[in-house]
Amino acid sequence: SWDLTGNKRYSLAPQTLKVLDDLPANLAALRHAAAEAGAPIEGLDHVEVLAFYQRLDPARETTEALLKSCAQHSRDFKYRILDPDSELEALRRYRVKATRTIIVQVGDRFTSVLQPEESALASALFRMSTGKLARVYHLLGHGEHFLDSDERAGYSTYDLVLVDQGYEVFPLHLAGNAGRVPVDADVVVIAGPRLDPLPDELAALDEHLARGGAVLGLFDPPTPPLWTEWMARYRVGLTGDVLIAVDRMNAPNGPRMIVVEDGYGDHEVSRTLRGMPTIFPMVQTLEQVGEPDSTVAGAIILQSSDQVWAESDDATRYTGRPSFDRDADQVGPLPFGMVLEVASSAEGTPPGRLVVIGNSEFLNNATINLMGNRDLLLNALGWLAREEGLIQIRGRDPLSQPVVLSDDTRTVLMLGSIAGWPLLVGSLATVFMLLRRREKEIVKKGSVK
Repeated sequence: SWDLTGNKRYSLAPQTLKVLDDLPANLAALRHAAAEAGAPIEGLDHVEVLAFYQRLDPARETTEALLKSCAQHSRDFKYRILDPDSELEALRRYRVKATRTIIVQVGDRFTSVLQPEESALASALFRMSTGKLARVYHLLGHGEHFLDSDERAGYSTYDLVLVDQGYEVFPLHLAGNAGRVPVDADVVVIAGPRLDPLPDELAALDEHLARGGAVLGLFDPPTPPLWTEWMARYRVGLTGDVLIAVDRMNAPNGPRMIVVEDGYGDHEVSRTLRGMPTIFPMVQTLEQVGEPDSTVAGAIILQSSDQVWAESDDATRYTGRPSFDRDADQVGPLPFGMVLEVASSAEGTPPGRLVVIGNSEFLNNATINLMGNRDLLLNALGWLAREEGLIQIRGRDPLSQPVVLSDDTRTVLMLGSIAGWPLLVGSLATVFMLLRRREKEIVKKGSVK
């Protein structure tokens, strides 16, 4: 089949294709684990999707096209479209409370998603076929972003994105949790702390990493000193210097808005983002600090272009119009995103994992859905939670087709609208006038003869 639609609405995203291709191996592992545990293996040879849509629902066609494409790609994927007005027993059995609900079932286990995008469906397929359920704990108590805040700087959209992708999200107050990270925590997110932590809280995070846990650290400039010292233990220096984009000095949102287009490192978290811009407001640079340590291995995943410098002057670092100081400021490309693995001293324990980015505002309600910001978040969580099967380019809303223009393209279009169209119309008018004059001259000469 060929997909001739402009937004490729009938083509599956690379992430979905990867999840479908991995279904046979994942289901086989699920059957093997069930057999060893003495549990029944009936129904563990395929994934069944039940979509509850009314017959005249305009969204039914889009969802059915997605499910049909999945079924064509994998024999282990089966689906049915059910009318909630007539399938009352199915509604009761699967506890469906709203139309446009999709049930993803493997054996006697199932999960429900409401009107999912393609990426949410792929995540549900992965979790049902592998039996994995990742838990994300969001650290609070130090001025971090609130999960329930709908304000511009809030993280309510971030919370919805994670829930849609099948993550269980919990708030975490280390000071009131007996000073320990829960043992079921896969990832702890530290998003923009403004206050220093207590020593016991840092010790709890160290213990979490030592037992193979993971941390996503998002630190805005200026970072409180104890957080800076803690990251230095893992050889990551939070410099506090703010990146300034030369080509955005006169931009409406200012020169401190950094756009990454090609500055992605060769790592699972960032490799699939190449060619997809990500946007970061007010970014601080990172650097490697401390003595070489064989227990800590890392790589750069995000760095600026060479048209950027790191502003170190306190007077213009955060506000005002900055100016480049050749003697004090560093010139790009400069790193501001790193991944780390910390070896554990306990035998058989996997290494702890960290992703550190010098900005947390790229995930707030105003920016998380811009360009590839959401994909960067989900790639980072997929790697941290050891769910590499989900790290790929995700499907997008088939009805959304945003056009992203570079500065050069915008300039060309602006000049074209101001001067191009008048010149084209004037040229055509001149040509028609000359042709008309020539026809009159030919007619006049013919009449004279």
